[in-house]
Amino acid sequence: MAGNTLPIPWSEASLERYSESHMLSFVPALSICDMAISSDLSHFFNQTEFTDEKFMKSPPIPGWHLIQMNPVFGSGNKWWLEQRLMLAKCETVPSAAVLSYSVIMYYLQTGLRLFENSFVRTTDVCRDGRRVSFYNFNQDGVHYDSWSEINYHHIKVAAEIVPEI
Repeated sequence: MAGNTLPIPWSEASLERYSESHMLSFVPALSICDMAISSDLSHFFNQTEFTDEKFMKSPPIPGWHLIQMNPVFGSGNKWWLEQRLMLAKCETVPSAAVLSYSVIMYYLQTGLRLFENSFVRTTDVCRDGRRVSFYNFNQDGVHYDSWSEINYHHIKVAAEIVPEI
């Protein structure tokens, strides 16, 4: 590790293998609330109903993430536990903050909106016990909702590759 930079925790072969289906993103220690008040990112955050929730205020640990650019195939109409069991051993579910930052940065770099018409569950839970979903990243910005862990046909799950090193 040189200076303040973190090494990318995947081999070049892995990055190549996932290059068509995943995005590589460095996520800083910015909570969703921090992103919402940032002058550069504030226009992506218009929703206020969850501002008192822990998932909105908790910054992620800074680091690299290899985020799947689409919901896990076939993960709709499944309970949360079933969705988790669909993940490969090398996969986990990202937090709402990691997914939000990554998707916004991808949009700023490419002009493409990921999860534009999708609801995807994250690892976060609201204080009422409902799982946080990231959904419908459109011209109005990012959106969040919370759902119980039962099966809903339209709620899928997001995934990211676990670091190799």
